[in-house]
Amino acid sequence: MATGASPALQRNYASAPGGQDIWRTLELSHSTWSQVYYLTNAAQAFTATLDGGLVVTFQAYPFQLVLPTVDGAGKQELQVTLTNADPLVRQLVETAHTKPTERIQAVYREFLSDAVDAPQSPPLRLSFDSLVITQEAVTGVANRSDVLNRRFPAIWYDVQHFPGLDR
Repeated sequence: MATGASPALQRNYASAPGGQDIWRTLELSHSTWSQVYYLTNAAQAFTATLDGGLVVTFQAYPFQLVLPTVDGAGKQELQVTLTNADPLVRQLVETAHTKPTERIQAVYREFLSDAVDAPQSPPLRLSFDSLVITQEAVTGVANRSDVLNRRFPAIWYDVQHFPGLDR
C-alpha cells in the first residue's frame, strides 16, 4: 500500500469489503510514442480524473505487478509484466529502443471500483531500467533513482560554473 493512501483504500487493504475492488493502473509514456497509454488491470475500461485535473480513460489490459518494498534501502523497484495479448506493447517497446538513452516513464496509481473520480493514493512515478520481451509477455523493472545514496548537494561546484572558487 502506498504512503498517503486515502482512508477508503486503507480500509480496503485491511478488510477487503465485498463489492469494492482495487483497480491498479499504469500510465506509460515515451517521447517516440504518438500518445500516452493509460492501462488498467480492471475487467473494463473506466474514465477518471488524475491529480492534475486531466480526465483520461484507462483501457483494460492484462498486466501483473509486484509493488516496491517500503524499506530503508533507497531503491524502489516495480516489476511489471504486460501480456502480449496485443502486439501493441511489443511495437511500443521496439519503438522506444530507437532512442535508447531515454527510458519509458511509468506512473502507477490505485483506484477503488466504487470511487473512480480520483486516485486513492499518490502517483508513483518511475522509469523502466530493464525490459525483457518474450513470446508470452513484456516484463520490466521500473524504479526511481537511489535517493538515499545521492550526493548532497546534487550539483558540482567547479570553477567553470563558480569562477569565485579560482584562487
